[in-house]
Amino acid sequence: MLKRKKNIIKYVSYIFASVVVICFLLYQIFIVGNADVKTETALRQTVYKAISADVFFIRDETLIRSNAGGVFMPLIPDGTRAARGDTVAVYFRDRAAAELHLKISDAEKEIAYYESLSQLLSVHTTGIAALDKNIDSAVYGYADALHTGKLKSLGELSLAVRDAVTEKQLATNIKPDFINKLSGLYAEYDRLTETKPVYTGIKADSAGYYISNTDGFENACPYADAISLTCDEIEALLLTQPEKQEGNAGKLIGSFDWYIACVIDTKSMEKLTIDSAKTIVLPASSVSGVTAKVAAINDTKDGKTSVIFKCSEMDGRLASLRNEPAQIRTEEYTGYKVDNRAIRMAEGVKGVYVLRGNVVTFRKINVVFSNDTFSISSAPATGEEPEKDEQNASAYDKKEYLTLYDEIIVEGTDLYDGKLVRG
Repeated sequence: MLKRKKNIIKYVSYIFASVVVICFLLYQIFIVGNADVKTETALRQTVYKAISADVFFIRDETLIRSNAGGVFMPLIPDGTRAARGDTVAVYFRDRAAAELHLKISDAEKEIAYYESLSQLLSVHTTGIAALDKNIDSAVYGYADALHTGKLKSLGELSLAVRDAVTEKQLATNIKPDFINKLSGLYAEYDRLTETKPVYTGIKADSAGYYISNTDGFENACPYADAISLTCDEIEALLLTQPEKQEGNAGKLIGSFDWYIACVIDTKSMEKLTIDSAKTIVLPASSVSGVTAKVAAINDTKDGKTSVIFKCSEMDGRLASLRNEPAQIRTEEYTGYKVDNRAIRMAEGVKGVYVLRGNVVTFRKINVVFSNDTFSISSAPATGEEPEKDEQNASAYDKKEYLTLYDEIIVEGTDLYDGKLVRG
């Protein structure tokens, strides 16, 4: 009798265990069949903290005065270094004289080009595939400039196409008739130079970087005073109106170093120290940004501080900057972008759930930057992560950090480590 009771109990236990297992499997099947999740790929991204400010550019500028009339034409590109006495620009008597000068200049360039080619008829070392690639690149460059409206560069780009095609002709023993071409160019040059264009040359009074355009702010602030500008003086500069532009044939920038003056909220000054280098982004300018060092931090007034940056770059575009809205980058963070909706806490560990195949896996994150919508996670460097008590550490403490291309779950319910979800 006792043995029979034991068998019944054993039988019932088997049935109960079977029912539990079947229910669990059915539950898992139900979960897998009904758990929809939305994911985003973890990609590397760099974000910045920046200070917004209006900035004023101050250079060592000297106007080149001229009473000559007619058609003005610079002879050297903006930002080119000129020695004292160099002719930097000319005034032609009229438009016809200016056009004649350009035609003569173009003829001289063409003659020099074809004379150099005639000496290279038997010299070619580049492979045909590379030459074809050069032609494709030149043609694509021309088409892109045409499509995007960069018409000023079409002349140079068309010459690049011509050069690429000619180089392949020479390499494949297709020899253009340079003799007849040069004969025509010589004749054209002789015809053009029968009449000399009348002009007045403009010479540099001192050495410096020549800029053909002036903006009327050249005398707004003495260069020597830039380093000591106060909040009131900078704010006055930002409101300065340009002087009338009359009788100017450009300007010379005497010093390679120039200054950027601005007034900044004193609360944002923590990351700005003397000699610290910062990137200054200029969103309203054709110049994406410049790198400059903090040269001076002057007075503080009404919660604002005057800051002077020093820059040692120079070209035509930089020389055209004057009064610009700017973003002064103070901090940089690089890591994986994480939607804030995806961030979870598991046993006191901050992380996200990622999808590996159909399996949910927990990944730790190390947030180095965060705003209202997303965070940047970067795994701590060796030695940065605090030591943990291995005996008492949870399974989540030992999880790996988020890595590149992980599929982060940003929408999903009842998530846990090891869960199966529908593919």
